[in-house]
Amino acid sequence: LGMIQDFLAHEFSQFDDVTSYIILTVFGSEWQDQMQLFAKLGTIYLYGPLIVITSIWIMFRGRNKGLEFLFLLWVVLGGEVLDDELRMLFHRPGPVAAGIQLINTFPSEETLTSISVCGFSAFLLLRHYSQSLIRIFVVLFVILVCLLVGISRIYYNVQFPSDVAAGYVFGGVWITLNVILLEVLRKLQDNEAAIVVN
Repeated sequence: LGMIQDFLAHEFSQFDDVTSYIILTVFGSEWQDQMQLFAKLGTIYLYGPLIVITSIWIMFRGRNKGLEFLFLLWVVLGGEVLDDELRMLFHRPGPVAAGIQLINTFPSEETLTSISVCGFSAFLLLRHYSQSLIRIFVVLFVILVCLLVGISRIYYNVQFPSDVAAGYVFGGVWITLNVILLEVLRKLQDNEAAIVVN
């Protein structure tokens, strides 16, 4: 809500200027090749295999397979619909890069999708893992991927830093709501199963 309020009050300009300056100072022109790779992390090149791996993981290790498959599908497809609707609602043109200005860049589609898909996949994978080292590695991997995707958007000047930050915030809210709903439905299923057994 605070982000929406700041957006409506046009209070992002200083944040955008400072963050863009920092990113472009830290990552100079020599980072061009790496940034192309980072930008690809925000596309189907990463999401496709990740969704397949998560689906296979659910098939073999899931406790509530049907429910987990349904939620994985819902988070991915629902996240795309949510992103489209939010961008149409806010209707903010992005920065002008190489004479081209993208429209409807708030929130960032790439960061919203990356945090939704990577974050929810990580949740489903880690729910069945108790080893602390693996949990830490997966969480750090998700944070790093999402951060690199956002940095590449700012580096190429195709989205404002506030667009990227909004993608993180809205993606985080989307994944949190779905995790809570999934856990509530799991508990209800477990309670129903216990009642049937008794």
